[in-house]
Amino acid sequence: MLKFCATLLAFAACAVAALAGGDGSLEIKNVRATYGYLGATRPAGGVHPGETVFFTFDVLNLKLDENARASYSMAVEVLDNKNNTVFRLGPRNAIAQNFLGGNSLPSSAHIDIPYDTPPGEYLFRVTVQDRSTKKQATFERKAKLLEHDFALINVGTYADREARVPSSPIGVLGETIFVNFAALDFGRDKKNGQPDLDVTMRILDDKGQATFPKPLQGNVSKDVPESAKIVPLQFALTVNRTGNFTIELEAICKVCGKKSKVTLPLKVVSLNN
Repeated sequence: MLKFCATLLAFAACAVAALAGGDGSLEIKNVRATYGYLGATRPAGGVHPGETVFFTFDVLNLKLDENARASYSMAVEVLDNKNNTVFRLGPRNAIAQNFLGGNSLPSSAHIDIPYDTPPGEYLFRVTVQDRSTKKQATFERKAKLLEHDFALINVGTYADREARVPSSPIGVLGETIFVNFAALDFGRDKKNGQPDLDVTMRILDDKGQATFPKPLQGNVSKDVPESAKIVPLQFALTVNRTGNFTIELEAICKVCGKKSKVTLPLKVVSLNN
């Protein structure tokens, strides 16, 4: 039996939700796969075993009580190509507080795909229920789980080196952004049993030009446990001017001769403008 793991997140749990009641039906809008919690929209494509898949979306028209709070529940399901449920989490109950008005609650769910999950087509389903009105809204997204192969996965941006505080890829002038990712299914040297990974990060401006001559570089070739199938990686980036940029991550497995590349947008703003 597959042992998926999932977490249901809502900004309401951190007291920054913006929602309002009304007579409209419960809706889920603006569903997108993202690079991590609060991350940039992820382009369409397959996902990898061992990867964590994030979905971000907006829940509209939850009913408020006299204290401007909404009570709701959320559940996540994963179904295989025969419509069999292989994983279910929830429903879990939550409460959101209306601080800023409006009728939208930004929310997120993520699913950890087990490394040994068979490749194929899967369906991710998220259901939200207003516990006051019993109204429900559901979204579904199909995903193709790819065969095992060398790849970069679990890309996300964070406000701290320990990756405990997720952040969006929108930086404020002068701050440091930590770009986390991981290498999957790398080869190992037959003699020492270690991988040999060359990893780089380039920053491109809005014209596609590199912002510094040589990319930041790193190498992983020691101290990787024998049982590890995934190696976590990180670059730190201090933003020193405003504008729109692209972060380009690349890894080369020198043992298996394969490479993988991921790009994500970065926007830098100034609070003085």
